[in-house]
Amino acid sequence: MDVSARVTNEATDEYIADVRNGLAAARRLGASLVKAANNPAAISVPEICAVNFALTYMRPAVARIAELGTFTGHTANILADLSPAHTVIEIYDFFEHNAASRRNLVDHPAFDPKDFYAVWKHNTQRHAVKFAEYRGDLNETKNAVDDPLDMLFVDIVKHASLVNTIVDPFYDRLRIGGFLLHQDYYHWQSPWLVYQMELLDRPFALVGDFGNNMSVYIKQRELTTEELEFDYVGGLDFEEKYRLFDIAIARQPGLRAGNLMASKLRLTLEDPDFDSETLQRQILRDFSDNERISGYAVQVMKAADGISSIMW
Repeated sequence: MDVSARVTNEATDEYIADVRNGLAAARRLGASLVKAANNPAAISVPEICAVNFALTYMRPAVARIAELGTFTGHTANILADLSPAHTVIEIYDFFEHNAASRRNLVDHPAFDPKDFYAVWKHNTQRHAVKFAEYRGDLNETKNAVDDPLDMLFVDIVKHASLVNTIVDPFYDRLRIGGFLLHQDYYHWQSPWLVYQMELLDRPFALVGDFGNNMSVYIKQRELTTEELEFDYVGGLDFEEKYRLFDIAIARQPGLRAGNLMASKLRLTLEDPDFDSETLQRQILRDFSDNERISGYAVQVMKAADGISSIMW
């Protein structure tokens, strides 16, 4: 309903409740904008604003959220801060260190050299009542719950073994009208998401891009049996994957196109017939003034020999 029509005669209870909810969410948003202490991987301000909009837009009917990949809990806290009190937030993660996390978290008061679960618990303790935690390999924990999701926040697809798992069951569980937030859509570690979302442009409508990494979608219809059962890793040849990738690159101007080109470079390392070095030179030439993108291109090629076996 148009705002002016709602307040012509009186400010209705519904209107006042909406304003209160919006201002309460804005207050929580402001408290979330500063990166958490001892958390080197917090999401950016534009990405936090996207989360805030989606959760405010759906209030109060946000019953269940799933976060796939939580690291030290900054985004988990944001989801908890901005969602209604009754919301359940499912948390899925290995909670296992890589070399960088062990190094970066060593000074955290809850540091454990075995894993970062204690760090996550320490950082998120004020919202403990909202969280349902599922530790371990997502391929083993994926069917722990089957309730419909209002929001799916994905920050975990950094290995090919998880590409099909996010489709079934998680894309399937997301209700029509629910929000899918791909935190790593633009990151070179997650190239499979780019062509996958081009294939799934009918069930998922792209509604915005935020920060350096995130793309936001709304689910507009249920997935077909064919879409749920399709193999998004082995079911396409490289030529088709590149065609879909190039559609996504052409849609984005400037630096986002460069991020996607670095992601495509990562994908080409699995194709023995592709001249990856030529693509790297193109990225370094076209984005020589951007340390982030050119750095990705260098990093990808340095890791080329063992990249397929790395679980980031």
